[in-house]
Amino acid sequence: MIRDRAARLLLAALMCLSCLTLIAQDAAEVPSIRVDVQPLSSNIRRLVQTFALLGVPLEVDSIKRIEQAMELGDAIAIQHAIDPLVLATVTINPEERVSVQRGPAVARLQQSGYRPMLVKVINH
Repeated sequence: MIRDRAARLLLAALMCLSCLTLIAQDAAEVPSIRVDVQPLSSNIRRLVQTFALLGVPLEVDSIKRIEQAMELGDAIAIQHAIDPLVLATVTINPEERVSVQRGPAVARLQQSGYRPMLVKVINH
């Protein structure tokens, strides 16, 4: 039951995300929520490493902003540091409704290749 529900939510989120390429939207402010600092910091470190491993390292200014926010130990500051890189925000509310907002990152496509994109998922 839970697997089916999770699969439906993921499929809905992916369908909504694919609509972003069809509809031009103005970038909305990326929402921030209260989360535990340690898991968020660990995930953001892995994210920075993964982008570098894929051959698309983050800009030095972005990395400095992220590291400064991590030193503060503030989850909201960490989210604000990474939010300019978010292409889309997927929000799933308790009633399993999915909404997608365009983030501030520039959408770039690459012919015959791939581009890693950052999608922020907020699961209430």
